[in-house]
Amino acid sequence: YSKAGNPVFYLIVRKFRGDQLHMSYQLLYHIMVLLRGCTERAFEIVIDLTQTTQHNEPDLELLIKFAAYVPELITNQIEAVYFYNMNMAFKTYATKLSSAVRIFSHIKGAKKLIMIDSLSKFHEFIEPHELKLPSSTTQFGQDGKDYPGAHYLVFKQHTLRLPSTFTVLPCGFIISLSDRQIIFETPTTLKEIHHISEIREVFTEGKGALAIRLVDEGQLLKVSSSAAENILKELQSTISKWQNQQPSRYLSERKLEPKDVPGTFLNLALLNLGSTEPWLRVAAYRLLCAVKDTFKLELDVHLDDSHDLCIPMNSTKFVLEVSKQLAVNESHLTLEFLSEVVAGFQRYSTASKQMCLAYISPWIPNLSNYLTRTETSRAEHEKLVKIFDLLVSLTISEEE
Repeated sequence: YSKAGNPVFYLIVRKFRGDQLHMSYQLLYHIMVLLRGCTERAFEIVIDLTQTTQHNEPDLELLIKFAAYVPELITNQIEAVYFYNMNMAFKTYATKLSSAVRIFSHIKGAKKLIMIDSLSKFHEFIEPHELKLPSSTTQFGQDGKDYPGAHYLVFKQHTLRLPSTFTVLPCGFIISLSDRQIIFETPTTLKEIHHISEIREVFTEGKGALAIRLVDEGQLLKVSSSAAENILKELQSTISKWQNQQPSRYLSERKLEPKDVPGTFLNLALLNLGSTEPWLRVAAYRLLCAVKDTFKLELDVHLDDSHDLCIPMNSTKFVLEVSKQLAVNESHLTLEFLSEVVAGFQRYSTASKQMCLAYISPWIPNLSNYLTRTETSRAEHEKLVKIFDLLVSLTISEEE
């Protein structure tokens, strides 16, 4: 609730994909269901724009249709709409939104649109304990290391040098434009916000020029600053610290190659044969059958993929027997199989972790073959090191 005593609804825009039409209709239907009880009571809306891109923008035609179906009984009850952490992409979108969608024209006319660029500003309207923004948003509100006097370079018909402050946080970085921009006839600070996981690489381009390549379509951000070298070092340190805190970071780093497929599918099958869901156990059994037949695995266990299967919940003995035989007969799958198991281990439930530890045990001795033989390739050696690294990390981080 807000300080005015009104219920507050939250829209986290980065979780929305505007290019997915079915998702758009589902979201708008869900909004209608939520608001149908608000015809006689004022309410407020928080629109969280942290980390949003053009991919998150709803289609304007769809919003126009949606606006046509929203009764005035509901729109008249909107007491305030808060926009948090706006960026340059939203500034462009807001211009079209204001003129095209009746609801926003109505709200803007009533001066109910409030631009928010900090958590402290939010607390003027909503008490801190009542503010229900996700932690993935509020983490960008903590103190970081500021580098004022920078310029954010925007490439359009000609290069724009926008005065800004570059801030490095434990979770990412923020480029805050120094000159306030007008959105919905209100001056506000625009911020380009990116999580550390969005960074593909960071490097300097000559003296005083910093470039950050993002994972999303290889987008390249450029900033000029006399402190470019210091920003580079600070970002590299932050990235390193963040990566070291990710027990399963190898999963996001490695690329799935054709030779990895048998080990990946094998782990999926063995893991889910211990599921509490009957349908998932059946699906896992059928996947095991398909893996055995497709990749010609040498397995002296009769598998019968027939109709009306019923896989018992306690199938540990069967899973262990399959794993033991494959560890001996298909030892060439060891690296790919263990890589898949260990990389996803941190996300498994306690029961699944116990199952994993049981069925990977027969495979562990196979690792010695890669240590002793002389023809181990560099790629295999790197994969082996990462497996041991992750096993050690999991041993330290897992309490049970």
